[in-house]
Amino acid sequence: LIGLPFGLQHFWRHYRQSAVAWILATGAVSYFAMLPMRLTTAGWQTGNRASVYFYLGLAFVLALAADKLWTERQRFVGGIINRTMVFGVVFVMIFASGVVAGWNPQNRFAKPVVVDAGGELIEAQGMNAALWMRETLGTNHNVVTDEANGRLMLAYGEQYGYAGRFPFVYDILRTPTFTPKQLGAMQSWDLNYAVVDRRESVWNPMAGYFFDPVNDEGKPTVELTDPLIAQKFDRQPLVSRIMDAGTLVIYDVNELMAVARRAAAGEVLPPALANMLLAGSEVSPAMVNELLESGAISEEKIKAMIADGELDPSQINPALLPEGVDLNEVNLDDVKLDEMNSAGIDLNHIEPKVLEAAQ
Repeated sequence: LIGLPFGLQHFWRHYRQSAVAWILATGAVSYFAMLPMRLTTAGWQTGNRASVYFYLGLAFVLALAADKLWTERQRFVGGIINRTMVFGVVFVMIFASGVVAGWNPQNRFAKPVVVDAGGELIEAQGMNAALWMRETLGTNHNVVTDEANGRLMLAYGEQYGYAGRFPFVYDILRTPTFTPKQLGAMQSWDLNYAVVDRRESVWNPMAGYFFDPVNDEGKPTVELTDPLIAQKFDRQPLVSRIMDAGTLVIYDVNELMAVARRAAAGEVLPPALANMLLAGSEVSPAMVNELLESGAISEEKIKAMIADGELDPSQINPALLPEGVDLNEVNLDDVKLDEMNSAGIDLNHIEPKVLEAAQ
C-alpha cells in the first residue's frame, strides 16, 4: 500500500499509453478493493481467489515503484541508509504481509492422507470411503455430503455430489430433524446416498481431508458434531447404514426417496408407511433420554434446548436432568401422566403434591 502511489505515478509518467499497463494498474488498485471481502463469510472465497489474479497487477505497479525509488534513492534515503538496509526493510514488509494475508498456520502445510502402519498403507477415512464407494457401489451416484468429502467423492469415488454450500445441503446434514423442504430437495436431486461425517473440520475445504491431529495421550482433538444431528439418518427407518468408518457413515436413502416420490405424486400411503416417512421429523423425549443415559449429549445442550423451548423437561427422566433444572417448578397441568409413563419417566421422582395438581 505504501509503494502503490509511487508505482502509479511512475506508470502515469511513462506507461499510460500502454493498454496492458492500464489493465495491470487497474488490477493493482482492485487488489486492495478485494481485501475487505475476506472479512465476510459469503465473500471470503471470491476475495481470496480474486486477489491471486489482481496481485499480478500489484506486482507490476510495485516493480515500477521499486525502480523509481532505486533510481532516485539519493533523494529519498540520502546517504544515511544504504541499499542493504533498504532491501532488508522491503523484504520484511513483503514477508510479513504474506503471513498476515495468507492462510492460517494450520492450513499452510498439507497433513498426511496415507500412513504406513505395520507395513500396511492406510488412507484417511474420507478417501477410504470414496474408494470403497467406487469399488463397491459403482460410479455416478447422487450423493449429499460436506465440503471436503464432496471433493473426495468426486475425485476418487467418481460420484456426483451435492456438497457444502449447495442449497439445502447444510440443513440436511446439520439439523436434527427432516423437514418437507429437505425431503423435497433430496427428491429433486434423485438422491441415492448420504455421506455424514461427524468431524467439524470437514466443512473446511482446506483441512477436512487428512488424518485428525492427536494430543499427547494419542487421542483425537477434532471437534465433533452434536449427536442429535449426527444420528439424524439413523432415526429414519427407511434409511440404511451401509458403511461405517468411525466418524464417517454412508447411508442408503433410495427407499426413503422412493416412498417420498409416491407421496409427492398424490398416492395415499398405508398408515404404517406414512408413519415411517414422517419418522425423524421431531426430537422425541425417548431419544433425549437415551442420549443422556449413554452420555452422548451434554447437559449444556439439554439446558439450551429447554431454554429455547425445544424440549419439555417434564418428559425427561428426572434422575438424568442437569443440575439447575427443577422438574417440580414445571407446570404439569397440561401434561398427560400416561405420556410420561410411556416415555419411561419414573413418577416416584416427582413430589406427590405436584402429581396431585396435575391430576
